[in-house]
Amino acid sequence: MGNLDTNTPIDAPTEATTGSAATPTNKIVDLRDGVRVLRSWGQPSGTAAKVYKARDLDQLREVVTSSTGRGLIPRGHGHSLGDAARCGGGSVVTLKRSLANPAVTGLNWETQRATVRLGATIAQINEELLVRGWFIPTGSTTSQSTFASALSTNALGPGGTVDGHAHSSVQSLVAMTSNGEVVTWERDRHKSQPSVGTQDGPIDIDSGSGFSAFIGGLGLVGVGLSAEVAIEPVTTSWMVVESVRSTSLAETLQLLEMASTTSPYATALIDPSATGLKTGRGLVRSARHAEIEDLPDNRQAEALKYDERIPSPPKSVSSRLLDPRIAHRVHKLRYYTWPTTPIVDLQPIAEFFHLDDVTGKYPSLVGPLGMVRYAFSIPQASGPHIASVLDAIRETGSTFGRVSINQTNSFSPTMLGHSRPCLSVTIDVANPTLALTDVLNECDQELVALGGQVALDSDSRLDAALVSEMFEKITQWREFKAQIDTHQRLASDLSRRLAL
Repeated sequence: MGNLDTNTPIDAPTEATTGSAATPTNKIVDLRDGVRVLRSWGQPSGTAAKVYKARDLDQLREVVTSSTGRGLIPRGHGHSLGDAARCGGGSVVTLKRSLANPAVTGLNWETQRATVRLGATIAQINEELLVRGWFIPTGSTTSQSTFASALSTNALGPGGTVDGHAHSSVQSLVAMTSNGEVVTWERDRHKSQPSVGTQDGPIDIDSGSGFSAFIGGLGLVGVGLSAEVAIEPVTTSWMVVESVRSTSLAETLQLLEMASTTSPYATALIDPSATGLKTGRGLVRSARHAEIEDLPDNRQAEALKYDERIPSPPKSVSSRLLDPRIAHRVHKLRYYTWPTTPIVDLQPIAEFFHLDDVTGKYPSLVGPLGMVRYAFSIPQASGPHIASVLDAIRETGSTFGRVSINQTNSFSPTMLGHSRPCLSVTIDVANPTLALTDVLNECDQELVALGGQVALDSDSRLDAALVSEMFEKITQWREFKAQIDTHQRLASDLSRRLAL
């Protein structure tokens, strides 16, 4: 298909990338928004903040450098279940127009690299890459999250021989610091890159440290603009998925271990209705990208078409599913529909990777206290601990939603997250009871003893005293933030609560 190399610098929007000639403007506040109450995903309440929509670099620089008081945090589409994307009494900024579209601004077929805008959603990036025959794993469980959000939360999706972290394909990233400086941070590199447009002088910060601080840094060290990513050639937008049912947590982890060492992608869905020796039973799925010959004849003509729709319950689904007894029966029935022997089927990429897209469609299936996501990572050897967490949550009388386990066999460069091979566990509680908070606080203490960590992007109640015990590189991250954010302009409800 030849070479297509249309790398367009993100600080130079053109007529081709914006749809019209770029014209400077000083209008930085979208007056239709102004001050709004911003809620986390699945939460009934939120905090009020000024909402800015930056449409080019000049607007973004003005927003960032003029931030005072309670500070500012970059915000994507608000798909965090915690308070990381909220800034009560302060400001939030979202990237629009030339900072978000098109999603792919450069594509080099020879080096298999692409340049993508971090303000674009996963769905946008998938659609624009797949039609050209390329793919990148993004880690995010929702296609409506921005790539910046996936990187700043160090999202971990299904992984195996392919690292499931959002950052796994990223070679370098471009960000704007709170001083208004645009910097390039490279993976495993140790030289500062040229910067432009600084108001407060240049920043002499190690490039590799910048990359590690941004990944999992929750938007607190800079506003992500673009990234150079390694891309993988594919011939279809479909996955060949093998699924098999397990009968216990031990078998689930054994099957997941086998799948993650032999398949590009693997993940496990857990049946939260099971108790006793059956606790942790579930469905282990492994997948590879489908080839043309894997598709039926009627799908081959549009083999690379991206379909972000995934199978969903009927729109009339009843809120009675919030009743823990009814939810228990539904989870149990679903388990018995899963195959006892391995079966293979075809699934669109979105159906395999983006299960949270279903969750977002059904606000009626969230209890009056909102949804709680208890997401954590533990060393692989501590897998049996997952059963005790499920048992403890069940005893509170709360209603389970989706429960999943992913395994990563790779090391992560993040300073503010699990950097070693681990099991990543996500437990959604659709209708939490008041007793849940105390139980999760106890679970946090047990995590510390095991060398585990709470996923901060989903958190809204972790004790600040545990942060230093959970995150071994927190001091290094705080030192970097102090150097890069000298005026302490970047802040969020989470950063204030945890004294980050």
